[in-house]
Amino acid sequence: MQQLLNRTKQAWGQWRNRLRLGSKYLSGSAADIEPIKLESQSEELSSSLGKSENVFKDGGNLENGSPFLYLDGTFINVNVTPMNWLVAFHHCIFTNCVFKPSPNGYKQFLLEFFDCTFIDCRFEYGTFGSLLFKECEFQKSRFMVGVSAHYLRLAGSKGLPTCTGLETVQLLEPQRAYHVEADFDNAPLQFGYRHLSWAKLRGFGSLPFFGLSYGGTALILFLLSFIDHYNAQIGRLRAKVDSSDTLGALQNFVDRINPLSLNWEMPTLLGGAVLLMIASTIYALKCPLRIKESSLERWTKELGKSAINYVPMTWRDPGWRWICGVLFWAGSGLTAIVLIWRLGQGFSQALRNW
Repeated sequence: MQQLLNRTKQAWGQWRNRLRLGSKYLSGSAADIEPIKLESQSEELSSSLGKSENVFKDGGNLENGSPFLYLDGTFINVNVTPMNWLVAFHHCIFTNCVFKPSPNGYKQFLLEFFDCTFIDCRFEYGTFGSLLFKECEFQKSRFMVGVSAHYLRLAGSKGLPTCTGLETVQLLEPQRAYHVEADFDNAPLQFGYRHLSWAKLRGFGSLPFFGLSYGGTALILFLLSFIDHYNAQIGRLRAKVDSSDTLGALQNFVDRINPLSLNWEMPTLLGGAVLLMIASTIYALKCPLRIKESSLERWTKELGKSAINYVPMTWRDPGWRWICGVLFWAGSGLTAIVLIWRLGQGFSQALRNW
């Protein structure tokens, strides 16, 4: 009977501490950690990590249910697998590490990273409970296809565009996914990823620039060819009249036919149309279909999907995005100059005839 009573007290102590840690987790202040499993992938770390399977179990305090373990430092070629409820890393540097989900797959399991750097790391296929990245930095890390989590935060994290496979991560609790969109909005991104993403260029791409630019270019080239042919014919006609004895009336008539002049507006329009044509073609070929079909608001609000499956796709092909964005702005600027000039001319003409 006494043994049963002791076991009951022990179980109650464990759950009481779990509830206390859970309240810290919900308030965003969880810094206590429970056991993890570290596996060395290289012989160089065998002396520091011990055996190839080094398991930290409750810090020797399993009976009172309050295992607090603080981990920081540098991890190189290490497999990290959470074996218990809460695992936290603060101010760590991970190089070529592999993060695996708990074999139990409980959604209560929490992996928290604060001020950590991930260099060429990999998150393996499977279901994580909660993944919290706070003020972390990613350098070419990879999320394998099939990674899922019940909860995810990327608050203040840098280097997100260098991650691959981030758009394939599945969030299993959509009602808690709204934080991710705010994390992307507040993420410290470079100018090209913030203002020249495919989502930003979608404002240009959704306009009928593709057909208008091709049609406008063809029309302007036709007009330029017509003007050149017309002026050539006028020159030949004048030369023929001047070299022959013709009546004065015919001579006067030919002299009154003036060639068509070509001002700066036509070449400027042609340049703008060509730039818009190239930009529209790049957008049609390189912009992900998901971005072209829907905006982020429609993706999250109407379709009820997570921003993590949308925003990372807007960072793809940075070189093509820069070219496309510059051409869109340059072509639109040239066209706007001509339109504004023409509107000004028409307005001034109306004032003169008032």
